[in-house]
Amino acid sequence: DDVFSATYKNYLLVYTSVNPATDGADLHIQVKTASGVLSGGSDYVYGRAEIASNRNIVSGYDTGQDYYKLNHSGVGNAAAESASGTVIFYDPRSTTFYHNMQGMSAALSTGIDALSWWSVGTAKTTTALTGLRFKAGSGNLDSGVLKLYGAND
Repeated sequence: DDVFSATYKNYLLVYTSVNPATDGADLHIQVKTASGVLSGGSDYVYGRAEIASNRNIVSGYDTGQDYYKLNHSGVGNAAAESASGTVIFYDPRSTTFYHNMQGMSAALSTGIDALSWWSVGTAKTTTALTGLRFKAGSGNLDSGVLKLYGAND
């Protein structure tokens, strides 16, 4: 809550060693306004691409969801499996435009494949954002470190 302030124009979220409780869980972000979490069924649009160590390349998208999905294949939850990455939040305090986000991640799948994901998402509101929620698509997150950095032009 209240992590996006007028002090900085853009923000970088760095997440490290995120391990979901549920094997194969996806990673989601929801943003918050002063009124609460933006979680309507068509509040977000996103696209994502994945390249795996087995040379598979896949992509996907959604044009109406209640979250921004960072990955394509789920994150493994074995003791040595995790996901790490970054998400850029562009001008979250703006009240003129929808809010764009861009992510890049590395993870180990629910098997043996190393994965790299690129994603882009938009929260369809012109209300200033005040915070974010980083969560698993199913179950909880067992561990991980999240740090948020602010930057000006």
